[in-house]
Amino acid sequence: MEIENEIPVTSRPLPQNIWVHGLITLVLLALTHLALMLLGACGVIQFFWMLFAKERNEHIVAFGKGLAKWLNLSAGFVTGKSEDKPFPWTQWGS
Repeated sequence: MEIENEIPVTSRPLPQNIWVHGLITLVLLALTHLALMLLGACGVIQFFWMLFAKERNEHIVAFGKGLAKWLNLSAGFVTGKSEDKPFPWTQWGS
């Protein structure tokens, strides 16, 4: 969803060094694959936690929330929506 005050994506300037952008994109794609495997593992662990403990594991909930934010930032960078690099180029959760 685009905010009215934002410059349209198609009229923004290209990255200064497109080769570095491409390299970072490759790294983020590999990390995204790892993140999706972690998400699946968290889902399985949370399922069994709720099945046996009859409550949610809040640590898994918090990690999932951070992971979702990271995936969103990564997708924005990889697709060219944003030049803001996610973790590991910034602090986790920022």
